[in-house]
Amino acid sequence: MSPANGCTSVVAWGPYTVDGKFLIGRNTDYPLTGGFERNATLIYFHPSDGGQRFLSVITAGVHSAGVLALNESGLYLATHSLPSKQTGPTGVPVIMWMHDIIKEARSIDEALSLIRARKFDVGWTFVLVSERENRVLSVEVDHSGIGIRESFDGKHVQTNHYLTKELSKNTLYFNQGTYEETHSRFNRADELIESQKGKLNESRIIGLLSDPMDFFTRLNFGFPSAIAATTTTTSILYKPSEKKLLVALGTAPSSHNRYVAFPTPDSTGESIDWDEPVPNQSHFAKTAPRKWEALKLLIGAKQVFEYQNSPAQALKLITRAVELAPEVGHYALMKGMLEIRLGRHDEALGSLTKISASEISPHGKRLAHYYRGRLYANSGRKNEAIADLREATKGVWPTTGLTNAVEKALHKVEQGHALPLRRHEVIPQFQFGDSQTY
Repeated sequence: MSPANGCTSVVAWGPYTVDGKFLIGRNTDYPLTGGFERNATLIYFHPSDGGQRFLSVITAGVHSAGVLALNESGLYLATHSLPSKQTGPTGVPVIMWMHDIIKEARSIDEALSLIRARKFDVGWTFVLVSERENRVLSVEVDHSGIGIRESFDGKHVQTNHYLTKELSKNTLYFNQGTYEETHSRFNRADELIESQKGKLNESRIIGLLSDPMDFFTRLNFGFPSAIAATTTTTSILYKPSEKKLLVALGTAPSSHNRYVAFPTPDSTGESIDWDEPVPNQSHFAKTAPRKWEALKLLIGAKQVFEYQNSPAQALKLITRAVELAPEVGHYALMKGMLEIRLGRHDEALGSLTKISASEISPHGKRLAHYYRGRLYANSGRKNEAIADLREATKGVWPTTGLTNAVEKALHKVEQGHALPLRRHEVIPQFQFGDSQTY
């Protein structure tokens, strides 16, 4: 299964919004699509022990406010999983004690004090917003310590990599896909906020949350490195000054769906106009229906592969996605990887060869050359294998996993050594359009 690595938070205020008031947008990305968002749940907590009222936006069966929450003091909290190289054997699960923080803290400083008192076993980032204090910051943590990034200019973006000087070197990228995915979402969100400076309102923030563009290729794939991710299970817009909370309802990517208004913990519900118009489905589904349907098929393929361990059923779905959107090379790449998993090498060669005429990220193209080279090597076609593997060495990449695998494979083939490609060497990661290992 793909790691639980995702979520995009954006905050705009001051010179960036139409009225200068705070606007908060958030996509919760989690790999359990098909269940998480189908059972989206809002829980209103009214503690009897003196704690303040608070609200959690979560899924049924998770009864704590540790992922996305706000309280009657107007404090907003959103957690982002952040894979770190610095982990340890001790610590309290974050989803439990963040619940206590949103219950008790009435200011940013109180929340920071409670966070600093904890021991962290793995990596997380917490986005804290208080309109009353005019403060927005991210608190980055892992087993080695803590870093704080506070914004003052009117915009703040958070995805899934460390940005503070204390922890910036600790991000663990499982593969190149995880690097591109978090950085693409961050850069694209920042770009959209900056390009709409002074014009941001509720509809524009919701439009940002449903954006389908890959930042690095500038193509509207809808996959794999878009803000509206294949694993976006909850999407919200919060405007604290109006005590307005809008929550998207529907299947992933939830940010493309209809938003419904709910009362906040610091309101009686009377301030909400339940008949007010709220944005509906995004333009992507309307203007690119084939890509939209292909995206939904990919999400279905991910579910049957990961939940039911059925690469054959996943292949049927992804084959239909390729037919619908042949111009999106990442679908053909995932098809080729599934065919390798099923031992269908000739079919995999065909799928990977078709990628050259489609649109795909540089990493996706490099990955296609690598697996095609491995297929050629597996069947004894040395010259073709060397040509593809050499193509896969081109470029400079921030992570070394694929680079090391390509160089190792190329060396073996050039030396005349056998290089079998076993089906279980390929572990498709649908969330990232990648393979978990190379």
